[in-house]
Amino acid sequence: MSSKRYCERCGEYLGDYMTDDFFKYLPMKYCPVCKTEIVREQKRKCERERRKKKRLERQAEKTRLELLQEENTLQKERIELLETRNQQLREEVNRSGTKPRIGVQVSAQIRKKVKR
Repeated sequence: MSSKRYCERCGEYLGDYMTDDFFKYLPMKYCPVCKTEIVREQKRKCERERRKKKRLERQAEKTRLELLQEENTLQKERIELLETRNQQLREEVNRSGTKPRIGVQVSAQIRKKVKR
């Protein structure tokens, strides 16, 4: 292993393990000029990834919102159908002049099943 350290990007001489401080050159991979460029590149890459992630999140939220709006319109249509059916049943009851005895019919059916 060589005791001399060079920049991995441009090849500039950084120092020597034996003559200079040993621990100073262990973490060094790049010269100061290349280091600032690499930091900028890494920052740009991180920002690009962050923007991409945000864009995907916004698209997912938009599709989720569209699905919820579609579900909402279907629910409104279902409510309208139920209201018209309810109105029809009320008119039918008013025409016949008698009140519906749904609860009595159900309890009579239960009694018949219990007797068997």
